This record gives sequence, structure tokens and C-alpha cells, in this order.
Amino acid sequence: MTPVWDDLKSGLKKTFHQAKEKGEELAATAKIKVEIVSDKREMEKIYQNLGIEVFELFNTSKRKSISLNPQIQQYIDNIVGLKKSISDKEAEIQRIKSDNPAAPAEDKPEKPTQA
Repeated sequence: MTPVWDDLKSGLKKTFHQAKEKGEELAATAKIKVEIVSDKREMEKIYQNLGIEVFELFNTSKRKSISLNPQIQQYIDNIVGLKKSISDKEAEIQRIKSDNPAAPAEDKPEKPTQA
């Protein structure tokens, strides 16, 4: 083959390899982002249940027992665990992105400037 074809072939291989790596990165980060959204929805449900429980205790004149209520402590523990899980997953996304330095950074829409 001529050098032109060799260069073209080499360039195409490199481009396809980069596209494959970027696709794998996007797939991995998308999966983690879906998990994060799921964790956030679960956390919203727990916050809602926590609010209902606190309201019921507060409304029934058991205000002093709110902090001692085991159900409330369970909700708080679940929220803390989900926050940790979300933080770990966000760190994993950053690790995946930093492991692939050849890939361009994720495009973020620019905020319009005010004149």
C-alpha cells in the first residue's frame, strides 16, 4: 500500500479507538448517573416520610420524643447512607473521566452573557 493509504488507515484506526473509548466512558458514566438519580429519588421519599413522621409526633404533643424516635433515626441513617452513596458515585464518574484524558471534556452549555 502507498503511504497515503497507510496514513489514512492508521488515522481511521486511531479515530475508531478513541470513539470506542469515549463510548465506553459515556456508557459507564451514564449508568452511574442513572444510579445517582435513583438514589436521589429514594432520598426524596425518605425526606417525605421523615417529614410526615415528625409532623405526626409534633402534632400529637410528643415533641420531646422526636429525637429519640427510632423510626426517625432510621430515616436519618438512610439519608446519610444515600448521600454517601451519591458522593461515591460522583467521585467514580470523575475517576472514569480522569482515566480517559485523551477524550474531550463533556460539553456544557455556556451561560449567555448579559450585555
